[in-house]
Amino acid sequence: MLDRIKIHLATLEEAEKLAKFINTIYVEKNNENPATSSFRKEGGIRIPAEKLKKEIQNPAFRLWVALDLEQQIAGVIALTITQDPLREKWFRGSLGLFAIHPTYRSKGLGNKMREYLEHEAKELGVNEVFADVVSTQGNLFEYYKKAGFFATGTLDQFRHSSFNRGEITLVHLNKRL
Repeated sequence: MLDRIKIHLATLEEAEKLAKFINTIYVEKNNENPATSSFRKEGGIRIPAEKLKKEIQNPAFRLWVALDLEQQIAGVIALTITQDPLREKWFRGSLGLFAIHPTYRSKGLGNKMREYLEHEAKELGVNEVFADVVSTQGNLFEYYKKAGFFATGTLDQFRHSSFNRGEITLVHLNKRL
């Protein structure tokens, strides 16, 4: 199944379709995760198409798209590159907008896309990648741990209008490339 999937860098022409895909995945009705169900309550917008268009044009941002044989979106994953202000020539990549179509979940596409991102990040000179995981997502935390990420011990309050009470935090996970 995965041998039929092709991954490419997103284009500006795909932005509207990609935003729709991302927003749909983040608000699935069967997804009871507080981080994603909050988007459902607030109109289902994870990222507006106009913002995604601007991001795609940003040289520090990369969005990879996985398409199946029918040219349907199977998944997306993004990397935003920043220079570490404390270390010269040390670049960090923030992993985000990671969304897999339900048809392709638990079939290895998430791993394939994350590994692709890590390879491309290394080629771009990124020294480490990090992901912020909502504390209530234990399965996602375990996924990243199995992939070689480690918790940094840094926690932030999850800043989303539905969750300003402080009981949900973001756990920072890092992986050195």
